[in-house]
Amino acid sequence: MVTATVQIATEMATRTAREYLLVSKGKGRTARSITDQHTQNLAAETEHGPWTWWESYKGTGSASKYATRARGDFDKLMADLTSRAFGEPGDVLVL
Repeated sequence: MVTATVQIATEMATRTAREYLLVSKGKGRTARSITDQHTQNLAAETEHGPWTWWESYKGTGSASKYATRARGDFDKLMADLTSRAFGEPGDVLVL
């Protein structure tokens, strides 16, 4: 009975996480790859989770306010946050 209670509490505490993975093409700077970022996000889950991972938002480009090109899924992320579409499925945004 105790094991079932712990399992139910763990399931209720598990949140759905979505990532925004951005590789910035800066001037001569070495950027972390999307794979490296995801690996670090998985490590963060041990401290802040547990999380169930869902579809990631991905982008390549400049994060500068002067950027002239879209940053991949950034506009989709902002639209999902504004419309509350992010909430299902997504409780945690990992950057």
